Amino acid sequence: MGELFLKAMPVWINDAQKEVNCRVQFKAFCAKSDCAKIHIATSGVYQLWINGKFVSYGPARAGKNHFRMENFDISKYLTLDNNTVVIEVAGYYCSNFYIMQQPSFLQAEIVDKEVVLASTGYDFSARKSPYYIQKIQRYSYQRTFAEAYTNSTVDEFFTNDLSGTDKIAVCDDKTIIERYVPYPEFEIIGAKAVFSGLVEKIIPETYVFDRYCYAVGMREGESTGWKLNEVEAAPERDYQEMKFIHSNTVSNSSTLNNSYNIYEFPHNATGMITLEVNVKENITLYLAFDEIIEGNKLNPTRCRGCNIIRYQLSSGIHKIHTFEVYTMKYLQIIALGGECDINAVNIIEYKHPAIPVPQYSDNDIQTVVNAAVESYRQNAVDIFTDCPSRERAGWLCDSYFLARAEFALTNKNIVEESFLENFLHEDIYGKVPKGMFPMCYPADHRFGRHIPNWAMWLVVELRDYLDRTGKRELIDRFKSKVYGLLDFFKGFENSDGLLEDLQSWVFVEWSRANDTDMVQGINYPSNMMYYLTVKCTGELYGDDDLLKKAENIKAKILEQSFDGNFFVDRAVRTNDGVFPVPESTEVCQYYAFFAGIATRDSHPELFKKLVNEFGPKRDIQYCYPEISPAAPFIGNYLRLEILMNYGLYSEILDNIKGYFLYMAKRTGTLWEKAESTNSCNHGFASCVLYWLKKMDV
Repeated sequence: MGELFLKAMPVWINDAQKEVNCRVQFKAFCAKSDCAKIHIATSGVYQLWINGKFVSYGPARAGKNHFRMENFDISKYLTLDNNTVVIEVAGYYCSNFYIMQQPSFLQAEIVDKEVVLASTGYDFSARKSPYYIQKIQRYSYQRTFAEAYTNSTVDEFFTNDLSGTDKIAVCDDKTIIERYVPYPEFEIIGAKAVFSGLVEKIIPETYVFDRYCYAVGMREGESTGWKLNEVEAAPERDYQEMKFIHSNTVSNSSTLNNSYNIYEFPHNATGMITLEVNVKENITLYLAFDEIIEGNKLNPTRCRGCNIIRYQLSSGIHKIHTFEVYTMKYLQIIALGGECDINAVNIIEYKHPAIPVPQYSDNDIQTVVNAAVESYRQNAVDIFTDCPSRERAGWLCDSYFLARAEFALTNKNIVEESFLENFLHEDIYGKVPKGMFPMCYPADHRFGRHIPNWAMWLVVELRDYLDRTGKRELIDRFKSKVYGLLDFFKGFENSDGLLEDLQSWVFVEWSRANDTDMVQGINYPSNMMYYLTVKCTGELYGDDDLLKKAENIKAKILEQSFDGNFFVDRAVRTNDGVFPVPESTEVCQYYAFFAGIATRDSHPELFKKLVNEFGPKRDIQYCYPEISPAAPFIGNYLRLEILMNYGLYSEILDNIKGYFLYMAKRTGTLWEKAESTNSCNHGFASCVLYWLKKMDV
């Protein structure tokens, strides 16, 4: 039993702890209380309901075999003499980057001071969700499963006095730890209808599906889900069997019958979709959504995820509330087969609680700041995430920039500390090589794929964390792991002390700099980060030998990579020796200055070129066309960091507008790439808040 719990035991329904995508509703009855708290821990995802009202969603994630306990007051919901408490839990038990594959359990109790009013193992009954379709396609490669439901009747289980009848088994004891991060406030935002039209059923000439629909990348014998020919629901296939006939006017009616409405939210938001559906005759209802819209056409699989949810509804009034959280600015509601009325279309937002938004006199900068705060809040709920949509994964490198945004907004780094602590919960991460850190965590890494560059960013983040907070505890706890990482890299050092032929996914950035031929052999951007990693380790732990080693690495990079005008990206080895390849990218120059290989004093002409001739206004057709342009991540961010370090404030403001303003105006959030082809809500972009605060404009 976890020491934080007074009485509750971890439980799950019999023989189902390792059942894939198992949705279970646990139910207890509780007397009125003026000071009741609930404690919840689970290996899955939960929703808490009291007397039919939504209360909470979670939990905060932890590393393998560790589970953070939710602990908050629920007194205001216990208004009846006998209150109905339902905790619905998704036990996904599949490989993904979102929720680690671990045997499913729930451990929960309601306490009034030291008196336990109800607890799992004693007072909670359970039933497997009778309406959720368990055998369904995956939501995405990185997350778990899509949602589809068959509601033959209006479900009253969350309010009636009936108990669940499935047998419950007590599970092995769990390691329960505290939740540090603040709880979301579950703010509610509404939407307005902006497009409408009719729907016809068709059979397309061809179907288009991404890899996750076929379980591509999943190995035989792994619990990863089902292929398309095995599932009982594939909303993505259903959507391709619809033809939309768009109206030139927006319908003012809430009634749908073989038709649809598209709704727009005030900003690109993350949370649970809620609406009320008054069904006149049996219908199939679809919710399709995305962060952007092209004209009047929605593409709910644009970002390689199944942003389509299906409900088969009988006559009656249904209160729809999605189980998982999703990201959207536009929501398409489709009714097929009958008539229904749609009301109260909302999102219950899942994001970091409200933070005072910094205010600036420049309207364009304020627009970017508002979008940066929104992007931060949606990617800093329980851990730092890359995006709140396709992945919800805790990626290294992204975390370096998010941590700076957190400090700029809160003057603390509580979310970062929780995120970093998770890496200490395992000695070796699945099949990731010994000494290497996983590229994202907590996540399943069954086949050992990793990004060696991202492990370097973790060390650089630790150094930055110490500068920001002055705290050493986490630094010292990481010491053996950081030295283990350097031991790992020794296996790739050549006679010059540079890394050569790094394995797995060598990642520089999303540009020409990351093409396979560019990252093979001796990759100088990777070695620039290696220099900084060794240097930071020496500084963190007072290791003079590492500081000397770092200077030797720096000298070799300068000797081999700089051609007199630019730093080249790579060198190849032949029988006659090592030869730099005469090709340079913009991002390689930024890595050189960011890492400290080059400075304004040591390379004044190159610095001047980068500041004045590169950046968002550069015309690559005429201005150094031989230098491949940088991508937003990570080149543009390194550029802004360099401008910040040298106090070039007017250039920073100009660059921030050039890089981010058009994004902020379109979605109210900041994007993963310059184009709207990927996530339009990426956490690392919120780092603009840090640069602006440092400037104190």
